[in-house]
Amino acid sequence: MSGSLILAGGSGYLASEALGTGSQVATTTTTINVATGQAGEPGPPGPQGPIGETGPKGEQGPIGPIGPIGPQGPPGDVVCPTGFSNGELVINHPGGQVTLYTCLKNAP
Repeated sequence: MSGSLILAGGSGYLASEALGTGSQVATTTTTINVATGQAGEPGPPGPQGPIGETGPKGEQGPIGPIGPIGPQGPPGDVVCPTGFSNGELVINHPGGQVTLYTCLKNAP
């Protein structure tokens, strides 16, 4: 789980650098701490499910026509959906700390 969070954090950072964040300002900061305890013993494997029959391969259909390209829109900023605000998500993990700029759900 820690590895997944590290990878997710890294990819989020790279995406934010590539896409830019415009002039948005974080309105809140949320910090989470990833557990560093020992992993428990793995559970017993479950029973194998039945293998279904493979159906016949269908024919490939024709490629449709390409439609006209629409006009380029204006550059955008991060727009959070209703009930969310721009914020920083700080993830503390055994390898260090990662901060992501994202939409965070508003407190009730």
